[in-house]
Amino acid sequence: MKKAKAEAERQKEATDFADSLVKAGKVLPAHKAGLVEVMVQLGNAPVSFSDGNQTVSKSSIDVLKDVLNAKPVDFSEKSGEPGEKDKDAGGLCRRCVYRQSGDRISSGTSESRR
Repeated sequence: MKKAKAEAERQKEATDFADSLVKAGKVLPAHKAGLVEVMVQLGNAPVSFSDGNQTVSKSSIDVLKDVLNAKPVDFSEKSGEPGEKDKDAGGLCRRCVYRQSGDRISSGTSESRR
């Protein structure tokens, strides 16, 4: 009975942590379930590693949390400034699309596929 309660507590803690990362924009919602499962499976197994001149000993879950909390990720949508001629409606660089498709771009250049 204690084991089931401890696992349910780990599940809740992992879910709450993953929710906070999704809300902060550090993890995509599609990755939340996988992250929760990894965190539950990791548990509190101790790990030791060298960080510069010192040896760090932490639980594996704490190391993962530190990494994910520090990870500066921005999943917000980006678009070009008004008038940028190398952007198409989808926000892709026309030259990038050209290089992938082999089509000529219409921005007045004479690039051709090699």
